[in-house]
Amino acid sequence: IALDYTDGSSIANSATVAIGLDPFRPNDTIFLGRGIYAGKTQGFQNLLRNGSFEYWNGSLPLNWDLGTKETNIFKIGSTSAKLTGVEGASNLLPTYLKDYLKSGERWVTAGGWVRSDIVAGASIRIVDGANPPSSGFNTLVNTWEYVFAKHKVSTSATVVRVDIIANSPTVGSYFDGISLVEGENVPAYMPKPYTDAEAFVLPIINFTSGDETPSVLGGNIFKVDNSGATTISAFDDGVVGQKITLGFTNANTTLSGNTLKLSAAFTSTANDTMVLIYDGTNWLEISRSRNP
Repeated sequence: IALDYTDGSSIANSATVAIGLDPFRPNDTIFLGRGIYAGKTQGFQNLLRNGSFEYWNGSLPLNWDLGTKETNIFKIGSTSAKLTGVEGASNLLPTYLKDYLKSGERWVTAGGWVRSDIVAGASIRIVDGANPPSSGFNTLVNTWEYVFAKHKVSTSATVVRVDIIANSPTVGSYFDGISLVEGENVPAYMPKPYTDAEAFVLPIINFTSGDETPSVLGGNIFKVDNSGATTISAFDDGVVGQKITLGFTNANTTLSGNTLKLSAAFTSTANDTMVLIYDGTNWLEISRSRNP
């Protein structure tokens, strides 16, 4: 096994590397867990959730507290996060990961793709609340560039957090493919992290009461709680392959429209659910349930 790193080094066949089946995609995925590189522990699993910025809850990227969805300028997948002016967004690791990393003053490395219209207009920063933060920033202009920062987590750490920071008052800065791994190296290419979507529960998004063409942008599970009689005729902002689950709170909603391909007519009662998938033109019913 040979893995290339951003600093030009590599793990060769003589290194000890843990290989196993990804428990969240057990049928077809192999992941690299942790190994020993140059006598030091090196992890390969991305500890950040939604570093790809492919998953959104309305206008915010899941697990980040700020960011604008950008679908025209991106490096990986189909979206990136844009920050404008002088602002930052944070991704906080769960407490159990923080406690693990601080327990042995472990090194972590954050890396990702950034783009800005000025030098040092986009940076990635690691914060633990005790040691001074560690940062990496862009040196190129209007070009995607992979930057990274290394940080030793203090035994007094109160958090372990990755920040993306913009300092670009004219156009804005873009971020994509952000990762955090245990150790002092980050692979130049990170596979889709197993924690990205499968390892956390997506939030339930509320449709606006009375909206007859509600948006399903950035979500998969929606609560339908219309206060009066409402006929939903279509869903806005769907993407090909998107699957949505609708949960109904009362008997006020009817689904009926040319793009809704249902097995039969549907008017809700309390606690009903319906699952649909979008083929690019129509929403096709997968299942429905009538729950007491």
